[in-house]
Amino acid sequence: MSYWIGSFFISNGIIIKNNPFIIDHSENFDSPFQRILIFAQPENTHSISFCAEFLELISSTFIGSNLSITGRLLESLNVTNNKILKQNEHSLLEHKIEISVSCMVFFDKKIIIGNAGLNLIKIIEKTKLKIPRIETLANTDFLGSKNQFQPQFIKVDLSNFDLVLASKELLTEINENKLHSILKSGSQRAFEDMFIHLRKIKNINVCYISNDALNKNLPKGTFFLEQKTKQLDFDNIIKNKSPEMNFNNKLLTREPSFISKNAKRFFWKSDFLDISKIVLYKKPSVLSYIIKHRWFKFNLFALFTFLFFTSFLTFSFFTSLGINYSENQLDEITFQINNSLETYNKAIILKDKQLQRQTVNRGLFLIEEASIYELDNQILNLFEKVFDNKKQLDNNIILNDSSKKIVFKNEFASNFYPQTLIHYGSLFWFFDSGSSRIFQYNQKIPELIIEIFRQNTKINNVNLGKPLHMFFHKNRRQLFIFDDKNNLFVKLANNNLQQIPLANLGLLSSIESMQLHDSTLYIYDKNNRNIVSLTPSPDEPLNYDVDIKIVLQEIDPTITGMSLHNDFFVFSSNEVFMIRDSLIKLACLGIDKYPTGIIDIAYNSLTKEIFIADIINKRIISCSYENGFLKQWSNESFIDIRSLSLHDSYEGLYVLTGSAVFDILLLE
Repeated sequence: MSYWIGSFFISNGIIIKNNPFIIDHSENFDSPFQRILIFAQPENTHSISFCAEFLELISSTFIGSNLSITGRLLESLNVTNNKILKQNEHSLLEHKIEISVSCMVFFDKKIIIGNAGLNLIKIIEKTKLKIPRIETLANTDFLGSKNQFQPQFIKVDLSNFDLVLASKELLTEINENKLHSILKSGSQRAFEDMFIHLRKIKNINVCYISNDALNKNLPKGTFFLEQKTKQLDFDNIIKNKSPEMNFNNKLLTREPSFISKNAKRFFWKSDFLDISKIVLYKKPSVLSYIIKHRWFKFNLFALFTFLFFTSFLTFSFFTSLGINYSENQLDEITFQINNSLETYNKAIILKDKQLQRQTVNRGLFLIEEASIYELDNQILNLFEKVFDNKKQLDNNIILNDSSKKIVFKNEFASNFYPQTLIHYGSLFWFFDSGSSRIFQYNQKIPELIIEIFRQNTKINNVNLGKPLHMFFHKNRRQLFIFDDKNNLFVKLANNNLQQIPLANLGLLSSIESMQLHDSTLYIYDKNNRNIVSLTPSPDEPLNYDVDIKIVLQEIDPTITGMSLHNDFFVFSSNEVFMIRDSLIKLACLGIDKYPTGIIDIAYNSLTKEIFIADIINKRIISCSYENGFLKQWSNESFIDIRSLSLHDSYEGLYVLTGSAVFDILLLE
């Protein structure tokens, strides 16, 4: 099956030949999809220059993924949206990046549309016997929106439907009723009509997708449409100039009473050859004379009888071929699934998580192929083994409410928004960014909640600012708090605060994260793209009045945080790196789908496990550099994870969400 894709792009009133807001990529026959077309529209002028970069990111993430088609779309859109959100965090309001994107994946005569934004998408039914039905795909949040990002997916059968994608400016020139009347006229006529109506608009982007099996004469690009427009203008001049035209030495009048509706329609299309062939009256033909005779009716009955039996025999023959073909296909699929199961068992022995995941995905793909045939018990048993392998490899533990250690009921503060959790012994500390306070909670005395830090209160003649970061030093058993006035405080045993002098912090433009390891204070300065360290003076252990030293510079700007637990880690929204002589990426081989919304990590230095909070996929992931993916825990509340904190004994993990603290036991 082949497709016809026509598009035109007008910028500042000029037709641009190469559309910068469309990416078109084709794959070979071994791929689960044949083609992906990405249609974008920037929602503001500042986003125009970034469109190509983020379209390439969507395309490369989609092509490089090993998930299903819908999974690839969701992953690529989420990765791109997270990157835009991070870039928007430190941008002025007028510099926010906002892009509407519609991704169309072609496979097996169908299209899966992944839509994120305000693009106009029309789905037009192909029909000849009735008025075609037209559906409009609902708008969603665009890339860069502050709302919860939820792209919309829909599958369209191209053998029965056409697709039109356009920027939202289309409806400013053509109203909904007019647009629907244009789209009901068929693919060729509709595309031409839209171009003619939109030719004078300043900025517009339109794409029309159709199956060209039924129509081999579809428009061939903007040059063709330009010629149509000029020809239409020429027709109008002639129409106003003279009421008569001469074709092939025949006089045709333009009075409506003498020309049929079809004739006027052809004339409107400027197709002179069709007009010249229009017959305004009918003469009796030899064929109509023959049909009236009785002997013809008898022979016609015999002809229909012959055609019926011939069709029946042909159908029976091809049905038998189809049955044999189905059996051969099922035998081949059964053979391949058995091979996949054997490969999976070998991968377990070799401890090759990546090969295990590849063979499971291959098995699932074969199951999808076999689903269209009639299946016997033998192949169904193979299906169960593939699903069992997937379940074993996913190792997904679904947590329930019994795993909640603490449930928040707004008794801490009004507008309670817990952002960071730190745990030591029986004590929990919560950084509440909603009220700019820090609370201490003792699980041995549940009714005792102490406020240890509040913005705009004075300690030793120092006016406390808004708390930004909170971290704990286990060796010293001390809690440290850093506020927006570049003050660092340490909590003493009597719950008082002592200020620690910090030097030259004015050189740092954006302190994204802060950690204390041994006696060295590490700070991630996001704007300057480096990690710096402050070492205390030998005489005064709590006096950091020394020069700042750069530990690591030219860090990727997508890095959002760092974590110090004997080993040094930094992370972005979808990747984790260990810092040694260079950044070493955590591959997490064998995972079902890679994290796309990392909000925090924790590291168990005894087992070398890294725990990753992935809010997009509502889960906690456990993996290591040596063994790859290990386990995952999921819960619907994990879409709102704020922070992770390991038990002192490393036997469990506390997960902070907006409504509760979950306690995950790691030794079960």
